[in-house]
Amino acid sequence: MNADFLTIDISKLKSAEPALENYTVDGDLMVVELGGDSMDVSKRTLNLLAHPLRFDGYLIFFCVTGGFRLEINLKTYDLGPGSMVGILPGSIVRMPGGDAADLFSGRTVVFGVSISFASSLHIDLSKIFSGKLGAFTCPFVKLDSGHLKLGKEFLELGNHPMSMPLKYKKEALGSLISSIVYTAVDLWKETSPAEGTGGVAPTRQSMVFDRFMALVSEYHTRERGMAFYAGKLSLTPKYLSKIVRQASGRSAPDWIDSYVILEAKHMLRYSDSTIKEIVFRLNFPNQSVFYKFFKAHTGITPSEYRRNRV
Repeated sequence: MNADFLTIDISKLKSAEPALENYTVDGDLMVVELGGDSMDVSKRTLNLLAHPLRFDGYLIFFCVTGGFRLEINLKTYDLGPGSMVGILPGSIVRMPGGDAADLFSGRTVVFGVSISFASSLHIDLSKIFSGKLGAFTCPFVKLDSGHLKLGKEFLELGNHPMSMPLKYKKEALGSLISSIVYTAVDLWKETSPAEGTGGVAPTRQSMVFDRFMALVSEYHTRERGMAFYAGKLSLTPKYLSKIVRQASGRSAPDWIDSYVILEAKHMLRYSDSTIKEIVFRLNFPNQSVFYKFFKAHTGITPSEYRRNRV
C-alpha cells in the first residue's frame, strides 16, 4: 500500500483511456455510462476504483438501474435505482469488494466536471454546503419517482449535444449540469435533517467560499492556519472566517480540520506508513501534536484507529 493516493482528472483519464474521447469535452467535462452493453470503458480503467483514488474535480454518479457499492471519504454507500452521489474535489473514492469492472450492474451514468469549469458555471455553493449536512458530509440522495423521471430526461438531453459536433458543446452541457446540481440540492434539502440558517449568499461570498474550498483541497496537507488561506485570497483572516461561516454554516478552521482528519484516516487505514511518516506528510511539528489533534477530533488516538481499521 502507498500513502500517495492516485490523483486523476479528466485529462489523465482521456490519456489512459482512448474510448473516453467520445465522452469528454476538452479536459473539463465528462459524461459516460458504466455497466451493461453501453460500457465502453476498459476493465483496466474501471479497476482504478478498486483502490483509493482522488479525483481532481467534481463527480456525480447517477444509478439509473441495477446497483453497486461506493466508498466516499471512508463512508460506504449502496447505490440502487434512482440513487445519486456527488463527490467534491479532494474526496477519496474507492469501490470495495474486489473487481470494480464486475461490480457494475444495470446502468450508471457518471458526470465529471473540472474545478476550473465548475467555477465558471457560477453555481451558488452556499446552497450546497449550507446546514449541518452539506454535500461534503452527506453526498448521497435517493430520488423519488418525480426526480427520477426528471433525471432520466436530463440524461436524454445530455446525450444529444455530447454526440454532436457543436461549437458550444461545453457551454450547453455546463448549463445542463448546473440544472442537475440544483435539482440534486433541492432533493438534499427535502431529505436532510434540519438545516442551519444558510440563506442565499451574495455572489462575492459564493465566489470567495468556492475559492477557499479549492485552496483547502489543494493545501490542507501543508497549511492549516487561517492566515495562509486569507493571504491567498487577499483578505483578512477575520473577514474570511465571516464569509465562510455565512456561506456554509461552518467555521473555516472546521473545514480545514475536516480535510486534514480525513487525510490522516486514509493514510492510517490504507497505507503502511509509520505514524512518524504521516506526521511528516501532514506537516505537523511532532507526533505529540498530531496525536492530540487526532484524538480531539475523533476521540481515539491514531494508533487505536489503525489497530481497528477494517
